Amino acid sequence: MLPIIYHVGYEDREEEWEYPEAVHQGKVLNVQYDFSRTHYVRSLPFHLIVMVLKGSVTYHIGDESYLAEENRVIHIPAHTPHHISATGVPLRYIWIHYQLLVPEQSIPIMPLSPGDEISVFKGAVSFKEALPELPILMKPRNYYTIKSLMKSILEEVWAEKTGWLLASRSYFQSMITHLYREVTVEEERTGTGIADPHIAVIIEHIHSSFASKLTVEGLALKANLSLNYFISNFKKCTGFTPGEYVARVRIQYAKKLIREGIKTVSEISDMAGFESVSYFSRVFKKIEGLTPGEFKHTEV
Repeated sequence: MLPIIYHVGYEDREEEWEYPEAVHQGKVLNVQYDFSRTHYVRSLPFHLIVMVLKGSVTYHIGDESYLAEENRVIHIPAHTPHHISATGVPLRYIWIHYQLLVPEQSIPIMPLSPGDEISVFKGAVSFKEALPELPILMKPRNYYTIKSLMKSILEEVWAEKTGWLLASRSYFQSMITHLYREVTVEEERTGTGIADPHIAVIIEHIHSSFASKLTVEGLALKANLSLNYFISNFKKCTGFTPGEYVARVRIQYAKKLIREGIKTVSEISDMAGFESVSYFSRVFKKIEGLTPGEFKHTEV
């Protein structure tokens, strides 16, 4: 995976953003004024990640609003129309515009050996953009690490010393890995990386009870939320529907059992909470790009 960092910035802001009541289109920024809401709406051709260091900022996306206070992280995918309000000034923040590229070839969603990776990347005629599976609003437990890595990226890009491109990409990959592990695939998570406390409780419940029968209706009831609101808010916080998230947690556990090489596929399917071996195999291949048997072979 190749990160492309387009812009990095740091700002101390004492007042709200203002844009004229007109359309502004450039090579990077596309701003339109929404007269029905009396504010501008902008979009960018690359992903945006922001960490608030002081004060607070609210991002409005469609009918949803996300309040990012100190040590919160906002992630907005490319071409997503949004409006920014500096709700707590003075405001200090770091921002990065980036893209992630992967080879056009179909490859398993798992670490490749160095030899395999070289052959895949060397044979790539072209690359495509990848979207990291991150929620829009994050409250990382290890915010000090994220903050340090973002500052390091900023320093490398601005100073442009020898090796700055390699260094900034390395820091960026480490930062994305920390966020990704914490809010989407960490097996021993406590749920505190999710800003919404109702969803955080359900995330913790899923990780502790994934082998039992879990239904969307049951999870919504446990969260004390209406079904539609629960599904919508769960995806907003995690990037997945409840069903998709449960499946991924189960597959992570199944992979762990496969690597141990002790249990049969049938036993693993049952221990991971799947109703049948055939369904387990279908879900495994959909997520990992390999059948359980093929995955076991690559791990030998």
